[in-house]
Amino acid sequence: MRVFKGEAETYEFTSQFFFDDAFTDEVYKLTPYTAKGDRDTLNSTDLIYRGGSSTGTAITSNSGSHLMLALRNKQDWVETDATLICDLSLGSSPDQVPGAGGPGGPPPGTAPGPRP
Repeated sequence: MRVFKGEAETYEFTSQFFFDDAFTDEVYKLTPYTAKGDRDTLNSTDLIYRGGSSTGTAITSNSGSHLMLALRNKQDWVETDATLICDLSLGSSPDQVPGAGGPGGPPPGTAPGPRP
């Protein structure tokens, strides 16, 4: 999510959701994922899942557990709901260096936009 004032970006929010490992194991049994071989990352070994929040909350580890999607099986597919509340007062990507790229930064090969 990005918020602009005129052409200037004033806020950026980037996040990630997680699936239960048992569900991901089932997905990896399907084509085209079978061609990838064994999974190399579980939630328990994912540094983002295991990490703390960078927004000053009391969440110091396993922040991914707060972003785990609860799936509902619908025969041939699954569905889920997600509600996000963004607090613009926290600032934009507070743990990122402006223009560094990667999470919170501009896409590779683009010039960094203005930051608050």
